[in-house]
Amino acid sequence: MKKKSIISSILVGAVAVTALVGLTGCAGDPPHSHTYGQDIYYQVSSDNSKAYTFRKCSCGHDSDPVEMAAGSYVIANADSTSSNYAQKVLNSNINNKTVVFAPGEYNQVLELSPSRETAIIYDAILNGTLPTGEPSTTIVSLNDVVENKYYIYERNYENITFAGTEGAVFKNRVLMYTGNARGYNSVSENLPERYDPIKDDYNWPVGMTANEAFYMLQNYENLNFVNMDFEGPNGRIHFHNGYSYVKKAENLLVKNCTFVTDTPHHSTSPTQGSSWDAAIRIGTTCSYPYSTTTGYDKTQSLVISKNVVIENNMVDKHFIGIYVQATDGIKIKNNIVKNTEDVGISVQPSGSGSSFGTIQIENNSVDTTSNRAIRIANCSNATINVVNNAFANIVTLDDANSVVKASSLNGCTFTFENNTVDGDSMEPNADKTLSAYNFKKVEVAE
Repeated sequence: MKKKSIISSILVGAVAVTALVGLTGCAGDPPHSHTYGQDIYYQVSSDNSKAYTFRKCSCGHDSDPVEMAAGSYVIANADSTSSNYAQKVLNSNINNKTVVFAPGEYNQVLELSPSRETAIIYDAILNGTLPTGEPSTTIVSLNDVVENKYYIYERNYENITFAGTEGAVFKNRVLMYTGNARGYNSVSENLPERYDPIKDDYNWPVGMTANEAFYMLQNYENLNFVNMDFEGPNGRIHFHNGYSYVKKAENLLVKNCTFVTDTPHHSTSPTQGSSWDAAIRIGTTCSYPYSTTTGYDKTQSLVISKNVVIENNMVDKHFIGIYVQATDGIKIKNNIVKNTEDVGISVQPSGSGSSFGTIQIENNSVDTTSNRAIRIANCSNATINVVNNAFANIVTLDDANSVVKASSLNGCTFTFENNTVDGDSMEPNADKTLSAYNFKKVEVAE
């Protein structure tokens, strides 16, 4: 006998088939018992006061929703007049919680950055007129922050899941943001006003002094972005936007998200994009922003993101699908990437740093790209596995017709198995060397 959920009628953000959930037996065609997947999905009540989890069966029926424990979650709302407005929630202490985004259209950039509620505020160490970028051991309370003084703001993120619901649509970036206002060369450098999130003002004049600068440090461990639907050219996840300043960056998951647009975002020119326009972008991180002698210095020691997983996502019509810079261990699995203006999947540090650990690119579908399906570069002592991927309609931009190109591999092991292009097997190009692997469709002589 069918059993209906007693709360499905008051939930919003559920899948369309929640009218029949939690069945012990299904009268579908053919009749069957439900086998629910391991992935967890989220719903909220119509008044945004409670959150629920459920699982999905392949037949389209869902399990009965289970109310989440009080204190384990916070519900974010797209309405800026609401007390649980999304950015306000992200500014609060959300460690060890699930942030459930209620149905609605999220048009603003959602920033993960230090805030007045969460920042650890340090006095900065100055070397003459140059801030070193390294915080001192002196922690300053919010009430003791004064104008015309240089500070470093730090925030720690631990054990947080950011979860979408059906009807929650993100039309702008979710951005791990550091931000800075540096004044080390203030006499000649024409600096714009920058918002200081701790002093909560824009009172930074053009030509600011070093004492008026600030930097933000971000540290994370165990962050999950799941079930989020992004729409439009700005709907993207960008983590470590540029050279972010961190001391710890471990365990990042992006899973079951969609990124769909009709027109790609172009940051370089009206018609040309870059890695900044990727739907999913995991950037390089930098441990400290300043050299004591030369100011801002990208060649300083890097803190590499460790254990990144990008799984079961769908990207359509972005400039680049998935772009990852330097990492220590990454899994890119079961994603669909299609209709990109550039490469489909890229693991390719730019500037300093390299990737190492295990790089697993598995069971992905890449269809219709304008610059190869996969690009891998600048890896050191890594174990690279490109297996069971399906490619189709790939435009190659080199004479070797490389659908997959890997280069600048130092001390790496490389496995390339069971990949196809347009349904046919693939083979290495003739220019294969110990440090470069280029793969194309098998050419059959007529």
